[in-house]
Amino acid sequence: MAKMLFDFEIEDAIKKGLIKIEPFDGEKQLQPASIDLKLGYRIRFYKTLSIPYIDVKNANMEDYTEELAVQDGFILHPNQTILASTLEWIELSPYIAGKIDGRSSVGRLQVRVQNAGWIDPAFRGNITLELKNDGLVPVKLYPGMRICQLRLWQSDKPCERPYRGKYQDSKGTVGPRLYLDFTDSE
Repeated sequence: MAKMLFDFEIEDAIKKGLIKIEPFDGEKQLQPASIDLKLGYRIRFYKTLSIPYIDVKNANMEDYTEELAVQDGFILHPNQTILASTLEWIELSPYIAGKIDGRSSVGRLQVRVQNAGWIDPAFRGNITLELKNDGLVPVKLYPGMRICQLRLWQSDKPCERPYRGKYQDSKGTVGPRLYLDFTDSE
């Protein structure tokens, strides 16, 4: 049975090597039942296209997005959605699963932070986030700011099918790779 980890259990799992996070400042990032993660230095957004649609079966979606370095921050406009990533590189053991949630301080600005579900046991990489401004006013976000929370669950047994998917070892902000769902590799 899996149980959610609290601060002292997270610290213990880090010491045992079940969770690796780089960089990590426990004094500033460790919360009672989560770890705050910071916004990375690159964002990815959809280009304006002159095609009727994107065919997810036949297209590398990264061809339809553009990556931008944002050393001094960037403005997220109302109703705009972008992809960003965590500054931290995460490695979870086959005993640990995670879930990303937005921080309430960011949500109070009407900025929604999510990722597409669970972080599977044995995942390695930066976490790609979807950021959307649901408000009426543009919001400036900065690399290095605490943007989301990582909640963690630990099982007493390792999973039988550790993560080996198309986002393993993701570096930076990674666009959708749906086209790989239609190949023999997945």
